[in-house]
Amino acid sequence: MDYGQMTYNPAAEPMLTNNGKLNLNHAWTSKRYGLRSTKDGSFEASATSFLVYSSKIARGHYFDQNGHPVSVDIARMAGFDVDADLQEKERSERLAKVQKEINLEYQKSSHEVLRERGGYTLRDAGLNRVEIYDREGKKLSVRPMAMAEAQRFFDAMVPPEEE
Repeated sequence: MDYGQMTYNPAAEPMLTNNGKLNLNHAWTSKRYGLRSTKDGSFEASATSFLVYSSKIARGHYFDQNGHPVSVDIARMAGFDVDADLQEKERSERLAKVQKEINLEYQKSSHEVLRERGGYTLRDAGLNRVEIYDREGKKLSVRPMAMAEAQRFFDAMVPPEEE
């Protein structure tokens, strides 16, 4: 994570650290499991109670304070809306799968040479975009460009009379 940026994105934080503990920079909701009622009607923590953490970003994941996963039954007894969280988790996983398939489909490009002049080439980058490569085969364009934009740049670099 680049902390030099002005904005902080908690979604970019992993849920667990490298040693398996909870990452406290991640967005969590915690609820106590093992509360018992007192004589006056309030609740207090029993000797066996512990905190159950749920990710606010990746719903449906539950952990104890040491970073160990806990069952959905324990999370439900702690007071989490497990059914809604699991439905959101399934929805997120299905969306991620479809998004990955779409991205793979659009990333397919032939990289075939569309134009070549003076050692420079215009190559297909997919999605009706092209990239410019130099004589050594290194990509010159920072981003894929529309054909008209790339053609203007290409003509400025290597005038047509040099063909």
